[in-house]
Amino acid sequence: MSFKDRVVIVTGAAKGIGRVIAKRYCDEKANVIIVDIDYESGKKCLEMLTSSGNKAEFFEVDVSKSEDIDSFMQKVEQRYGRVDVLINNAGISVWKPPEELMVDAEPHSEAYAASKGGIIALTQTLAASYAKDHIRVNCISPGWIQTQDYDQLREIDHLQHFSQRVGKPDDIASACIYLTHGSNDFILGTNLVIDGGMTKKMMYRE
Repeated sequence: MSFKDRVVIVTGAAKGIGRVIAKRYCDEKANVIIVDIDYESGKKCLEMLTSSGNKAEFFEVDVSKSEDIDSFMQKVEQRYGRVDVLINNAGISVWKPPEELMVDAEPHSEAYAASKGGIIALTQTLAASYAKDHIRVNCISPGWIQTQDYDQLREIDHLQHFSQRVGKPDDIASACIYLTHGSNDFILGTNLVIDGGMTKKMMYRE
């Protein structure tokens, strides 16, 4: 199965990882629906995608509001009649420089750990519930993914990974393509950790 003319929704697609994921599916000739709460950034992303002749559409949606989601999905149903791939990338974060993040991450990550644990558990239960309908549900846990100023990273930042480099958004996009490809129908309820081996190394330096 190719992604040509498949209907792909990517939430949180205006910037960062989501933007790169949307671009990758466009490269695969999919019909990409980009979703974001940031209207201006969403329109810029849409212009970037469609300027190359790709099929894409932007919807301004606040995914924290059920009424926004209901309205959006009704429009998708009317326009496309189906959804083939859903990448639920939207989220919230508090940005800190890497040096502060590495110091604070372990003692102050309770909220993230709890929410991530919930997502992983939900992934497993959804996979079990919808497998009979041939709907596959998987989860991706990104490690350190640098979305900008990659060339400003220090050598020590890269060496903290078994891969000898910090991650890039394209690493996550590649995983999305892999997990959602039709030939990978034996992968369900899985949490795929993409971190260059950093969490296995367990040695973090400021």
